Amino acid sequence: MRRLGSDLQDTGGQRILEFSGHAHAENTGQMRAALASALGGDAETLMVDARRVLTIDVAGAAALVQGYLRAEAAGVCFSMQIAPGSEVEHMLDLVGLTETLRAATASLEAAA
Repeated sequence: MRRLGSDLQDTGGQRILEFSGHAHAENTGQMRAALASALGGDAETLMVDARRVLTIDVAGAAALVQGYLRAEAAGVCFSMQIAPGSEVEHMLDLVGLTETLRAATASLEAAA
């Protein structure tokens, strides 16, 4: 089984959720649970760090999209860090989310 790691850090209103390993159909439940946990409570911003994700499939990308949509619906500023040229960047390009996340990240950084 491909393993997925997650680590949540709370820095007073901003949460950083780091994923590592393999984001595939067999562990999207874990991804969704980690994203839901990160969006709970008084989170104002959520930054998903996917720079250490080695592989991702469509189900993994769908979990990230669902997390983005949940954050948007909850009024939580969502941003994402991905390694340039990575499989995650390629998959997000395929589902049409890379530019949206880049815009969200840029506006979050400009506000800081």
